[in-house]
Amino acid sequence: MGLYWLGKKGPPLGVKAERIDCLGDVQENSLVFVEPDIYFSLNGCVKGHVYIVTDGERLKSVPDTVSGIIPRDARVINAIKGLHEEIVDSYNMGDRLIETLEEKNLAIKEKKSIMLRDARRFSAIIKHATDIIFVIGPTGRIMFCNDMLKKYLSGYNERLIGKRFSEFVVEEDREKMQGMIDRTFTEKVPSKAEIRLNVLNGRLGVFSMMSTPLIERNRVYAQSIIGRDVTEIRAMQKRLVTQAEDLQCMIQGLAHELRNPIMVIGAYIKRLEKMKSFEEVNSMKASVSRIENMVRRIERYEEVANMELSLSWEYITELVRDTVTSADPNVIFTIVGDRNVKAYTDAHHVRLALRRILENSVEAHSKNIVINIRKIPGYALIDINDNGDGLKADMERIFTPFFSTDPLKIGLGLTEARIAIIKIGGEISASPKLDPGAVFTLKIPLDRRLSQRVGSVDLSSRQALP
Repeated sequence: MGLYWLGKKGPPLGVKAERIDCLGDVQENSLVFVEPDIYFSLNGCVKGHVYIVTDGERLKSVPDTVSGIIPRDARVINAIKGLHEEIVDSYNMGDRLIETLEEKNLAIKEKKSIMLRDARRFSAIIKHATDIIFVIGPTGRIMFCNDMLKKYLSGYNERLIGKRFSEFVVEEDREKMQGMIDRTFTEKVPSKAEIRLNVLNGRLGVFSMMSTPLIERNRVYAQSIIGRDVTEIRAMQKRLVTQAEDLQCMIQGLAHELRNPIMVIGAYIKRLEKMKSFEEVNSMKASVSRIENMVRRIERYEEVANMELSLSWEYITELVRDTVTSADPNVIFTIVGDRNVKAYTDAHHVRLALRRILENSVEAHSKNIVINIRKIPGYALIDINDNGDGLKADMERIFTPFFSTDPLKIGLGLTEARIAIIKIGGEISASPKLDPGAVFTLKIPLDRRLSQRVGSVDLSSRQALP
């Protein structure tokens, strides 16, 4: 800021001002002190803040361009100078604040734009995620959920917000789910658990859950949970474990089963070296035939394990009737129960399992077999009741390879039945009867589309399931 003096007398002692002859070089906002006779001789616009300095004479009129008339006193002039500097500094500070505020507003606006963009991306990611994502509060009620959870649990037909999530958890897993939730709330750390859920149409889904605490002011007010559908993975693991156990039993059983026929063949060969006998030759043929039969059954097990899966609507009653017609005509078959049970499953594997169990019942000298068809949530059940010799061994052992109470049998039929049912996500069990006889139960999923449970399949077709 400049301080100028215009006049012949000049500034009083104690005032530092630059003396000028004209106002041409005066900058805006400068402070100019002018003697009266000089000011009234000026022409044109006067720049700067102008004060007329007098020695006590009175002026008739004061122009509008003059900021004021002051006495020729150094203290007054310096006071005006100081006040002017403060005013200019205040204006400059205000300008800087305005610029800073504008920059801040621009920064806030840009940040809001980025946050809005990120929020849209985040919402799109959550909305179209293939995992279930939801938020629950301290009471266990759902506060937010994405579309995938709605597809699994309600198919958009039911409002999930406000419901307790535990209502959809299988009763046996509710304690495990609550333990995961409690740990997240109390310890303020992420927690994991594998939970089974009751999903659409009474089916069960296995989900790997990860909960993360949502913290505000050092308090967990809710937790977000991400769940991945691992139903198909667990079914595959179960199938692979069963196949591995079967193969191990096959290797051990094959070594045992082959040893006896080979020893018999070797003994007969030595006897034939000494004498010719058709009886020994026939025994050798029987042993060789037994070995060939074992090899064929092992190859058939491999075919069953590698058999391609296909999806199709199957009415269980028709499938059972179709399988029974190819069974032993000397056995009486009776089909009872719910004839309207239907499933979205693989008919080839169900038919194979049924055939092997029926063959086992016939080989156990059963003359009357009753097949009961029923349904429980998510599954169709086929009970095969026979009146044969009954079960004389541990229930699990009868499904292992090469196990048979008849030494002339290979013992792979029930093994094939088990692997066929496991491949489609089902189960097989057996229990003895007192009269005598046995009951074999096939547990078949009503909808085997594990990986296609939601998404590509039209919702209306799901609702058509029993």
